[in-house]
Amino acid sequence: MHFPLRKKEPGLSGELFQDETAPAHSIETYQVSPNGAQVVRRVSTRDGASATSEVSINTAAPFAVEPHDLFDLSWLRSSTRPDHSCRRGQIKLVDLFSGCGALSLGIEEACRALELGVKHVFAADINPLALDTYSRNFLGARYCGDPIESLVGAIGSPLSEVEKNFAAEFSEIDILAGGPPCQGHSDLNNHTRRQDPKNALFESMIRFAQVLRPRHVIIENVPGVRNDKRGVTEIGRRALEEMGYRVHEAILMATNLGAAQKRRRYIMVGTSEPEFSFDNLATSKSERSLKWACGDLMSSTDSGVLNSHASSSKDNRARIQYLFENNLYDLPNDLRPACHRLKKHSYQAVYGRLKWDEPAPTITSGFNSPGQGRFIHPSAPRTLTPHEAARLQYLPDFFDWGRANREGLTQMIGNAVPPKLAYAVALELLR
Repeated sequence: MHFPLRKKEPGLSGELFQDETAPAHSIETYQVSPNGAQVVRRVSTRDGASATSEVSINTAAPFAVEPHDLFDLSWLRSSTRPDHSCRRGQIKLVDLFSGCGALSLGIEEACRALELGVKHVFAADINPLALDTYSRNFLGARYCGDPIESLVGAIGSPLSEVEKNFAAEFSEIDILAGGPPCQGHSDLNNHTRRQDPKNALFESMIRFAQVLRPRHVIIENVPGVRNDKRGVTEIGRRALEEMGYRVHEAILMATNLGAAQKRRRYIMVGTSEPEFSFDNLATSKSERSLKWACGDLMSSTDSGVLNSHASSSKDNRARIQYLFENNLYDLPNDLRPACHRLKKHSYQAVYGRLKWDEPAPTITSGFNSPGQGRFIHPSAPRTLTPHEAARLQYLPDFFDWGRANREGLTQMIGNAVPPKLAYAVALELLR
C-alpha cells in the first residue's frame, strides 16, 4: 500500500501537549508533583494503560510556566541524566550515520517516557570524534567507523557473508534509525545538489533494513531529499513496502514539536505498527522562543569552549556593531560583502541578529560565523556559543561532549537533528 507524502506542511494536525485538565484522549499529560520537586509525565499506551516518568525541576527554571513547558525546560537544563525505568521491557536500537547521537537521544527519551529500556547494539559514523561522543553517551553498543556503504550491498541483492553475519549478530532489532548525509540534498548546496554521490547513502539505510529486518525504520533528512535525481525516497519506499512495512513520509517542523528552532526535516517511517500516523504525534502547545531555550546562559560563568563564542573578523565585528548601534536585526545591503552587495540575492538572514521572543532559524555548522546565517546573539555583539546552539538543537546539558574542540562541537551540533523530533516519532511508534 502506498502512503503518500503529506501535503500539509510545515505544520501538523496532531494532538497538542496537554496538562492534567486536558481531554482524556491526549497522548501526554504533565503535572507538578505535590512536593514541587518534579514534573511528572504520563503517556497513554495503546493497550489502555499508561507509563510515567519524571524530571527534577531545575531551580533556575521559571516556575510561572505550564507543566509541559517546565518539564521540557528542566530536562534541557538537567546536568545529570534523568532516572530511566525499564518496567515495560526493552527495545534494541541500531543508529547509522549516528553523528553524536541526537536521534538516539530522542528515541531513548521516548522509551523513558514509556518505561522501556534501551539496548544500544550498533552505531556507525565515519567521523571519529562524533563516534567517540556517541560512545560517551550511549554505552554498550558496537561502534563502527567504516563507511556504511562498505558494509552492505545493493538493495535487493542476495545477502553477502558479511551481511549474513550482521543479521546473525544483531537479531530482533526494534528500531533502525539514521540520518544519511544530507548536504547533497540541501537547498544551500549550489554545487552538487540533487546529484551528489553521497545522496545514494539513503539506499544504504534501506539495505540495512533488508539485512536486519527491524520492527521499525526511521530515516531523517532535509526536505530536498525528495527531489534527488535518483529518486532515492521513491526507491526506499518501494523496497520497504516490498518487505511488508507500512511506509509513512512527512515534513516535520521542529517548532511544532517543542524545539525553539524553525528547522524542517523529512522523515520516512517504515513500520509494522498499523496504527502509526504522523497526525498523532505529540506536538507543542505553543511556539518556544530563543529566550525559552537559552536565555539563562547569558548569566553563565562557566568557562571553556562550550560557553565561549568564536572570534569574528574585523569586518564582521564592524557589521555586528552596526546592528547594535542602530537597533537593527537585518544588515543593510550596502554593508554586505561584494559577493552579496553587487548582485541580487535572497540571503536576507545572513549577517542577521536573532530575536529573543522568536524561535531561531535552522542551526547549521556555520553558527560560528555571521556570514553563514542569522547567528548573531540578540543582546551581545557576538555569534552564538556552542552551548546556546546545542540548547536550540534541543541537546540537553547532561550530554557529554568529551574534549571536543570548537570545530568539532560546531560540526556535531550543527549536523544534529533535534532529539525532540525523534522523540515524537518514536513515542508514536512504541506506545
